[in-house]
Amino acid sequence: MIVAAALIATAAILGYVFGIFGYSNNVLSASVEPNIFAPSQNIAVLNDKANFTVNLTNLIDATENGTVRLLGGGQVVYSRAFSIPPAGRASINFTQELFSTGEWTFMISSSGGTIFPYSFQVVLNSDQASLMLDQLQSQQDQSYLSYVALTIAIAAVIPAYVGLYLRRTDKRPEFTVTRFRDGENWIVRVRCSKGLIEQCMVYFGADRLPLDGSGSALKTETVLGRGEQAAFLAGPISKIGRDDRRVYVSDGGKVIFEKPFGDLKQE
Repeated sequence: MIVAAALIATAAILGYVFGIFGYSNNVLSASVEPNIFAPSQNIAVLNDKANFTVNLTNLIDATENGTVRLLGGGQVVYSRAFSIPPAGRASINFTQELFSTGEWTFMISSSGGTIFPYSFQVVLNSDQASLMLDQLQSQQDQSYLSYVALTIAIAAVIPAYVGLYLRRTDKRPEFTVTRFRDGENWIVRVRCSKGLIEQCMVYFGADRLPLDGSGSALKTETVLGRGEQAAFLAGPISKIGRDDRRVYVSDGGKVIFEKPFGDLKQE
């Protein structure tokens, strides 16, 4: 339990760190500076007017064009095109009213692909946000005690880490993405045949898909090694049909696959 609390607290901190220091592909580096209720814990409050600064760095010796989008409430709520000179930088500042609870996500598209540099949760009111912060603080306090437990546990987990290290030696995973019907629902399946996908998540348009069979809409991420697979619940067949929204597979916020749902191979 102590170790689990430490991991939960660390996850919140890392979410903020990655938002500030950003994600990148071989063309563009992007980071987001949020001015929300609790930026360090990625928590915002419904109906607040939040300020954001998106910092972009062109990593190539050619002009790079693209689009910054903010997704919230299942739709694109902000969109702005950009053009950055060779090896140049740009910042985009804007204010957005947070009109819907749930997860909000930044999506940045360029010639190098699509990255998701930052996401945050919008909750109902400041009381709910404060309660979440109190719970997180309690978990962080417990994390200090976890160091002793982790030290004792190292000897037991060394074999697992050795296996993980060996699986990570090939950093470019090879995988397939397919769709199939399961009763009344469409399922998206990701099969990894080589390498490792450390933080495998699947987006259907602006929506992050839950793992099928997990029993929780909040469980959206998994680790896939060679020979492993995961199924993600896309939604009812009656509502999706030949949906032209794109399916994205990301690894730690970096998109490694994208294709329209209707173009996915059906099993």
